Amino acid sequence: MDIKNEVMEIIAKNADLEENVVLDPDANIINDLGFNSISLISLIIEMEEHFAVEFDDDMLLMDSMSTPADIIQVVEKMLEENYHG
Repeated sequence: MDIKNEVMEIIAKNADLEENVVLDPDANIINDLGFNSISLISLIIEMEEHFAVEFDDDMLLMDSMSTPADIIQVVEKMLEENYHG
């Protein structure tokens, strides 16, 4: 499974979505997917554990993580930086 699909699967599992709803990568995490501050923190923790990364505080701003597509970009960047060290 690629990173995009893994991130989307984790977001979908944590989102307040009805069953069989396709997750839009451009959906707003708060307004469209039903995340609140607590569920967003839980999502971040799950991402960190799943990908063995740690989000810097400046990455946790809603400007940089407001959609699943944004989160995918952040995770891919972190994994690439970790890989290239």
